[in-house]
Amino acid sequence: MTTATLTPIRQLYEARFPAEPRFVGPTRQVVADLARRAGMGDHAVGDLAVAVSEALTNGVLHAFPGVRPGSVAIRAESIDDTLTVTVTDDGVGMRPRLDSPGLGMGLSLMSRLCNGFDVGPGPDGVGTTVSMRFALR
Repeated sequence: MTTATLTPIRQLYEARFPAEPRFVGPTRQVVADLARRAGMGDHAVGDLAVAVSEALTNGVLHAFPGVRPGSVAIRAESIDDTLTVTVTDDGVGMRPRLDSPGLGMGLSLMSRLCNGFDVGPGPDGVGTTVSMRFALR
């Protein structure tokens, strides 16, 4: 009997855009479509969409207080049974904000909606990177 070797199915989406609200919805939709094509069920895609929206919105609303907005980058990659989504901004990094327009629940919400969650400084210590892992099946 011979054993077949399965080649991982890989999908990749990468984008960088200005930290403006108008890019959040279309980007969320592209990542949700990638997840569906990779085999993620509808309920899980809904959770993914909320988590991705929250990460992108954090980059848009919180990363640039009092400074000119920069950019937000996203990378979504599916390999086998896992989709990893990484959102990075080039803002001021994670700092407490007394004037925050949010409720302060975004990171907690994102961590509950995915199977793995990390948040920390962006590349070279600039900005913030949020990495989320989702099971596809």
